[in-house]
Amino acid sequence: VRLSDAVFLCAHRDATPLAQLVVRGAAGLVALMLGEPERAHAELVTAAGLAGVAGLPEAVPVLLLGHRLYAAAALGREAESADVARLLGEVCIPAGRGLLCAYRHLALGVLALRSGQALRALERADACIEQAAAGSIGLLSALGTLLRVQALADQHRGQEARDVFKLASPGWLAAGLNRLAAVARLELAMLDARSGEQDRARKGL
Repeated sequence: VRLSDAVFLCAHRDATPLAQLVVRGAAGLVALMLGEPERAHAELVTAAGLAGVAGLPEAVPVLLLGHRLYAAAALGREAESADVARLLGEVCIPAGRGLLCAYRHLALGVLALRSGQALRALERADACIEQAAAGSIGLLSALGTLLRVQALADQHRGQEARDVFKLASPGWLAAGLNRLAAVARLELAMLDARSGEQDRARKGL
């Protein structure tokens, strides 16, 4: 509610470019977290239009690039995702920014999975996990592991997917990441159903 008020105030008052960019970027991130990639993308494109204003801290537009990459990937926009990933990589890879590097791999892995490229998604998931582990970034490590389960399931590598889930799920549940565990369970249940393991699929569901 406060964020929507802030968006309204920025539009109707003489807000600074930095304030507008931060508010729009936050609105885009919240929309992503709520599973609304189209609204997130619109907010982040608006924010990107403000990012070229002189004098803004570099960290602000760079973080927005990460969110915009994820939104474009969630919408399956390959050309835009590739372009944003290149821009983000030019900043975060030479500087060794582990958080942004991991986020970048996660977004590209999501896009690969949506595009039916399960092996490439698995490679991105592993890169995300590696970068996140190096920087002790727990949430991105968990998201990368979920992507790994999904990619293995799409490749019909059921036992490997179950092994990854069995190893990761206690940590997810202890951290309150029940949604990740539920999504992974759903992936495994669908895999079981396709394999004719109806009882195990029902148990997973």
